[in-house]
Amino acid sequence: MTQREAIEKALQVLGGRAMLQEIYPLAIEFGNFSGSKDKEATIRNCLQTSPKLFRRSPGKPAGWWELLSYQEEVARLKACIEELKAKTWSL
Repeated sequence: MTQREAIEKALQVLGGRAMLQEIYPLAIEFGNFSGSKDKEATIRNCLQTSPKLFRRSPGKPAGWWELLSYQEEVARLKACIEELKAKTWSL
């Protein structure tokens, strides 16, 4: 598993959004970071240089990261909830 895949899996396990302190141990457990002098710096660099996969969580303090795919799923679920509310109110 690549380092990027390990970080992605860690965020999936953590529900799609988490603080760096939660991401670090899982990503290190899942991936091969043996060649890295500073594993945590490698993880931060990967998060920062993979904008198609990860982004900083808006509205959260520094250190919060999320999967973009997570946000797409959240948006889809919110739309479903709004649709159900509209149907309920029209009854």
